Amino acid sequence: MVMLSSMACFAQDEVASFDTYIAELNSQCPIAYDDWSIKSLSLSADTVSLELEAPAAISMFLPMLTDDTPGVKRMWFRQMEQYGDRWSRLVDALVNAGCSLNLVVIPLNCDEGAVITFAPSELKKE
Repeated sequence: MVMLSSMACFAQDEVASFDTYIAELNSQCPIAYDDWSIKSLSLSADTVSLELEAPAAISMFLPMLTDDTPGVKRMWFRQMEQYGDRWSRLVDALVNAGCSLNLVVIPLNCDEGAVITFAPSELKKE
């Protein structure tokens, strides 16, 4: 019984530290790279939403750029790699926590964006 109790405490500590990590990343926003900017990160249940402000020019291509296909997801993953260590650490934390990622892409000067959802298995490094 003691072992189960300590495992539950460890799991709660892990969740709390993941919540804290996402909150710390959010406090660093906006995080800019060229004409792109991470505006915010939030955690809801088992999903992190990352709001990415993109150049206005992609607004006319957004439906095509947010299609739910492996090729599109690879393209966005490579785009997000431009954020370096922050992105790598976020991906590792998502995979370890078993959380999905909603990448919410909103072109500059647009009211609406589109969402690309990555399951934890799609974020794992091979």
